[in-house]
Amino acid sequence: MDITTIIAVILFFLSLVVEYFVVKRKNIPHSYEKHDLFNNLLIGFFDFVFKVVLVKGTILASFAYFHQYALFDIGNQWWAWVILFFLNDLLFYFFHRWSHEIRILWASHSVHHSSELYNMSTSMRGSFLIVLYRFVLWFPLAAIGFAPEQILLMDSIAFFYQFPIHTNTMRSWGILEYVFNTPSHHRVHHGSNPQYLDKNYGAVLIIWDRLFGTFAQEKEEVVFGLTENIKTQNIIKIVFFEWVAMFRDLFRSRTAEDVFQNLLGRPGWNKKKERERELAPGEVSK
Repeated sequence: MDITTIIAVILFFLSLVVEYFVVKRKNIPHSYEKHDLFNNLLIGFFDFVFKVVLVKGTILASFAYFHQYALFDIGNQWWAWVILFFLNDLLFYFFHRWSHEIRILWASHSVHHSSELYNMSTSMRGSFLIVLYRFVLWFPLAAIGFAPEQILLMDSIAFFYQFPIHTNTMRSWGILEYVFNTPSHHRVHHGSNPQYLDKNYGAVLIIWDRLFGTFAQEKEEVVFGLTENIKTQNIIKIVFFEWVAMFRDLFRSRTAEDVFQNLLGRPGWNKKKERERELAPGEVSK
């Protein structure tokens, strides 16, 4: 484990402690509950070990393979880091957005949204399965000419930035709200309110959401969680509940379109289809 990761972990736990006492002192609702906190940290621990201990070498080797055929020798100049920052943030936006819009990707990402509470530990609530395929979208950066270590460091910075914005303790950041992803913007992203669904995908910047029409301002109180909450603290069910649901829908598929949509369509497509079948005139139930 490198020194940057160690410092980030220490800062995360210090921030978590501070947030906990602020929440308790101000009696902020929908924030902390011991079982939820334990599960967030346990899920995060497994994800961290899987990523850092088991997969990091594979990711670097994959980036190195594409880097040997790089179009440009970009190097370590200051402007390279600026360009990499924006490209990394843009890739995160699209990967995050697709993780909400494509069922098989949502099967893993839904873990992160499955808590009905919201605090900094929620940032750790992510399926380890994402690590197995997420880095593929970053291959073009290596092929352009960015070094594998540069890519991994910049992505880590964007990842660590998101820890402190998972909080109910901070409201508006003023003028910074126009450019950066803030606690307010990210609360919206975790909301199950109809007007907040599939909004605010940015990592560090919120400009991509404003540009591509997925931005929503926090106006009414956010209801955290899923549109249909899982109501469990069983860690196995938390990590795999959507995978089970997806395969159940696959086995129930009647047509090739059903199979395609249940794998690559939008989450909830099957429920919409079932409602249409129920309302279809002259349809005889079997």
